[in-house]
Amino acid sequence: MKRIVKVEKEFDIATAECQVFARYWEDSELNGVEDDAENPKMPCVCPIKHFHNSKKQLAWCPVIDLDTGCIINWPVGKVAKMHYKSCDENRIVLRDRHGDIVKDYNGYVPKMLDPYRDGDGDYVIMAIDSNGYIMDFDNDLDDIFND
Repeated sequence: MKRIVKVEKEFDIATAECQVFARYWEDSELNGVEDDAENPKMPCVCPIKHFHNSKKQLAWCPVIDLDTGCIINWPVGKVAKMHYKSCDENRIVLRDRHGDIVKDYNGYVPKMLDPYRDGDGDYVIMAIDSNGYIMDFDNDLDDIFND
């Protein structure tokens, strides 16, 4: 006999792989200079397939260490002020310490990408220091798990 049984399990979540499909790149600053709307210079911006329509477009794709708030793929020496409007065009893949996917979230901006809670779920708003640490980082994942 086959049955589906829900099992509650504890995970040691290590990283968040993010895909933020920003509508405007020029609202952010890199090393004190407004970013380029046509050719963004922000670290971690790359062309990828959008998770809804599979069309290739630019996304901000940081990999965040959830214990420290450090962006693992951030180049040392770059300082940023992020202000990206992305509304519900965000994908966050949470992985455990073994690299296994714990949660694949698509939706509005989660709290961890808006430490100041100024964006109302529509904006990524944060400051990143020269070592890739998100200032005032909060690894609250409740909104991701309660979607």
